[in-house]
Amino acid sequence: MTGLNRKAFEKLLPSFSEAYQQNQIKPGVERKRAVGGGRKATLRTNRDKLFSILLDCKCYPTFD
Repeated sequence: MTGLNRKAFEKLLPSFSEAYQQNQIKPGVERKRAVGGGRKATLRTNRDKLFSILLDCKCYPTFD
């Protein structure tokens, strides 16, 4: 469904997880809420997040 086989997906997952974590931590930006505050994500694991991103890039589903 994503255009990648399982082996390629598993190889990409650690790089994605590291990049995602680095994106969440923004130095020098004052937080409005405490860590853990706000709405919880629907896609909880990095595996689910990566799959969703790859699927959206490949299929480009619309929300009509």
